[in-house]
Amino acid sequence: MLISKMQTFTIGITKTLIDWLAKTNIFLYSILITIIIFVIKGLFFGFIKIINVSDIQFRENLIDENLEISVDLIIDTLIIAPLLETLVFQTLFYFFFKHVNINRWIIITLSAVAFGCYHNYSVFLMMNTFLIGLIFMYMYLKRAEINNSPYISTVSAHFTSNLFVTVLIFVTRFLA
Repeated sequence: MLISKMQTFTIGITKTLIDWLAKTNIFLYSILITIIIFVIKGLFFGFIKIINVSDIQFRENLIDENLEISVDLIIDTLIIAPLLETLVFQTLFYFFFKHVNINRWIIITLSAVAFGCYHNYSVFLMMNTFLIGLIFMYMYLKRAEINNSPYISTVSAHFTSNLFVTVLIFVTRFLA
C-alpha cells in the first residue's frame, strides 16, 4: 500500500516536471536537457566501468587520443549535426507519427534506434545515444503537443549538449 502510494507520487511529480520542462523557455530547456543527458551518460558509462566490459569500436573516433579538434569538427558538431540530426531523427519521425496511426512509444523508440545507429562509433556510444534519442524524441513530441517550438528546442538542446562535450574536451586537453 505504501509502495503503491510512493509510486503514484513519484509518477505524478515526474509528469509534472516533464510538463513544466515542455513549457519552459528554450534556453532553460536546453540547459536542463543537457544536465539530464550528462546524468544519464555518467550513470551509463559508470555502470559500464563497474562491470568492466570492453567496448567494440566500429570506426575511428572523431577525436584522437591527443584530443585534437579541428574547426571543421566544431562546425559539424555544433551547427550541422544539431540542425540535420534533429530534422532527420525527430522532425521526420514526428511527421510520420502525425500522418500514420501508430503508437507514440513506437515512434519514440524507432527514432531513438535510428539516432543511436547513426552514431555508430562503438557499441556503447550507440547504446548511450539511443538513450539520448529517447529523450530528444519524447520531449520533441511533448513540445509539439503544445506548439512550443519543438524543432528549435531540440536543435538548441542538441547544440548545448555538444557544446558541453566540446568544452570538456578543450578543458581536458589544456589541463593535461
